[in-house]
Amino acid sequence: MNRDSDGGLVSPSDVAVLANVTRAAVSNWRKRRHDFPLPIGGTTANPLFSRSEIEDWLNRNGHPVGRQSAEMAAWSTMNKYRGQLPIESMTAVAHALLCARKLFDVGPEWAGLVQAGADGRILDAMVDVVDDVGPEDGPLLQIPSVSNSTPALMESCAGELLTVIAGLPLTELADVSDHIVERVSSSERRTGGQYGVVGSAVSTLLAGCAATVGGTVYDPACGIGETLLRTSEMATAKVVDLVGHDEHRAEVLLARQRCFLRGIPAKISDADVLTSDPDPALRADVVVAQLPLGPHQAHEFSKSDQRWTLAGPPPPKTPEFAWIQHVIAHLAPEARGYLLASPETTFAPRTAKMRRLLVDAGCVEAVIGLPPKMIPLSAVPAVLWVVCRPGASRFADSVLVIDASGLSPADELRVTEWLRQPSTLDSAHVAWTTVRVAEVLADEEVSLSPRGLTASIVDPQDIADRYVVARSDLAAALHAMGSADLISEGLSLPASRVATIRQLKRQGSVDVFRTRGRRNSEDPDQENSGRWIVTTDMVRDGLVPLPADEDLSSRRGENLTEPGDVLATTMRTLHAVVDETGGRSVGPGVIRLRVDRSQFNPGYIAACVTAGWNQRYEAGFYTPHANIRDLEIPVIPLADQERVVRNVEQARSVADAAKLASLAATELAETLLESVRFNVDLGE
Repeated sequence: MNRDSDGGLVSPSDVAVLANVTRAAVSNWRKRRHDFPLPIGGTTANPLFSRSEIEDWLNRNGHPVGRQSAEMAAWSTMNKYRGQLPIESMTAVAHALLCARKLFDVGPEWAGLVQAGADGRILDAMVDVVDDVGPEDGPLLQIPSVSNSTPALMESCAGELLTVIAGLPLTELADVSDHIVERVSSSERRTGGQYGVVGSAVSTLLAGCAATVGGTVYDPACGIGETLLRTSEMATAKVVDLVGHDEHRAEVLLARQRCFLRGIPAKISDADVLTSDPDPALRADVVVAQLPLGPHQAHEFSKSDQRWTLAGPPPPKTPEFAWIQHVIAHLAPEARGYLLASPETTFAPRTAKMRRLLVDAGCVEAVIGLPPKMIPLSAVPAVLWVVCRPGASRFADSVLVIDASGLSPADELRVTEWLRQPSTLDSAHVAWTTVRVAEVLADEEVSLSPRGLTASIVDPQDIADRYVVARSDLAAALHAMGSADLISEGLSLPASRVATIRQLKRQGSVDVFRTRGRRNSEDPDQENSGRWIVTTDMVRDGLVPLPADEDLSSRRGENLTEPGDVLATTMRTLHAVVDETGGRSVGPGVIRLRVDRSQFNPGYIAACVTAGWNQRYEAGFYTPHANIRDLEIPVIPLADQERVVRNVEQARSVADAAKLASLAATELAETLLESVRFNVDLGE
């Protein structure tokens, strides 16, 4: 692989960061700009480009790039060796050097490492340094064994990383670490374990649960330490100790390194806690844990282990309840444990006995169903268990159950508020209930499924209101369909000739305008420009009518629409609409057609753009689109165009009414069934 002599390679995502644009914009540049730099490495799915070539291109094309960030510099260096060196090894080397930089600052030890890098022996020098600094700090500088087949290449990579890190201020070291871990996770499509994800919603949620408690915070499956770090950063009460365990040594080392770079003391060690309790005497003020999801290896749990006294040893392939009992065993008397687990833990028949024993002991305080995709790089849903010591639940003889699966990302953190102050649930737009322990135990399956237990919580008035609206909408739609006068006039039309929009443009019948940039900089009404900008969604769904009293005379200009302009989008599917008023700005992805009204009816052009024969021009694997200039328009007399438009509009109005009738009828049937299920009176 050719390597960029100027110091790094960048992926399309990196280019988007440099240019402050979306990943899709970079993809469009690659497809449509013939001068965009060619890849010099990577794969077809994830190409890598010369950073210097990319920066030159961006600067030439109106996207000036300032000083490369420290985070980008380190990652670009690692990108150079992607495919030749294991990403794990490069990550380990980078973090060992970052920790050495913080530990030694600019002292003689660091100067010695810099010299070793210049001499091409940085890896050996790091081994010597580990022996010199002693057992407390030495592990932070350890580099796990690397491939013996590429020692020279790894030495080269380490030397370049050293050069980058040597130029960093100490305040940027932790940010560089976070960036590397985040990019490794995203580029390798790794979830939960392996590396974890910096700033994940799950870690933030768990940290929010722990942040107000303080004292000793324990994470028995800490991974790279993200939840512990977030807890320390978000804490509103004094955190005395951060304690973490994980069975993966590489993750434990990375977690310790990340805490060190942030200046956060933590006691993190490698241990398979399910096999053997590494600290039986530990009693934490709060425990947080994201349990491993997905298929589980079979575990053999010792019957003599004191942690299983509540519910007994779990079945071999259901370790979640071993984790839950481990957490409970390490709680202080009034402490809480917050565990993220799979939804199956709340209803699977094979674990019904475990749930029964835990609920009966008063150890389950709450179960919350979470929105999908909260787990990084995964669509797997999850539930949050809130557990306590036997009999310590705030709800005594009940379990709080919340179905928060429909929460928007902006509301996800409200879960912590509800757990701290359950009274706030009264004003929350979520389904919730408190289920009596006796009711849970009476159920053969001992289900704690949030969706199942809250499904019967409905608002009778809501059902009645939906029923009334559905009836009204259905009646209106049926009336519109019945009163339509379809094909009210004959359509004996003269033979047409077919011309492309490209040909019509050449003869001056149609002008084509494309939007450049994200926003019309010449928009004279910047304060209210949002309502004037036409987006691709507006083209697909219909333009929002402008106020009748709006003065449009001041909104005339070269970059604004005129009355009768056709606005089209060719991405994914063809859509077009006529702007009857004009005075609008056109957003990205929207093409503006201005027709000669003496030759063409704008409505006719819009209808032909979306006609079936033009669909064949859609191309592209990831984002199908058509070239507007290739689309075909049958050329017929203007009077005949107007007749076609009238009949097409009549037909489409019936189609729209039919869609509304279908939706209304479906809703009507659903509300009728719900009224029976939930005993709602729908009488007039």
